[in-house]
Amino acid sequence: MESNDPLRPRAELSIGGEVMRFATIDPKRIVLQGYGGETLQHSALIVPEPRFPFRIIAVRSANGDRFVDQRIEMVHHNNRPAYRLVVVNRRKEPGRYYETITLATDNPVRPELQVHVYGHILAAPDRAEAQGKTVSVDRSARH
Repeated sequence: MESNDPLRPRAELSIGGEVMRFATIDPKRIVLQGYGGETLQHSALIVPEPRFPFRIIAVRSANGDRFVDQRIEMVHHNNRPAYRLVVVNRRKEPGRYYETITLATDNPVRPELQVHVYGHILAAPDRAEAQGKTVSVDRSARH
């Protein structure tokens, strides 16, 4: 820290504190990977810490319903109230995307939680390839 005191123009300042977990989110991020057209879904468990009880009062995606649908389910985990965030892929075309889901809470200590979603949608394989068969067509033969 700097000061205008000519005898002590600089002073060392230390700040300490205890970091307290507000909630456990497992997994911390959701990955949806698979073929376009398949149902791809994953969930995350959100467990409030006893010191910071909260309810989830709203859920929203940064990109609206462009990439994913999401819902919250109330559950119990180790005899404590908890939530399950279920995320379902909406994208059909191949490519990657990134989404942030915001969970609004009723606790002023942490009014919002975020869960990050990574999507990797692959091109659907040819039906013959999907069945493990290789198909070759001889175009030189004339009928």
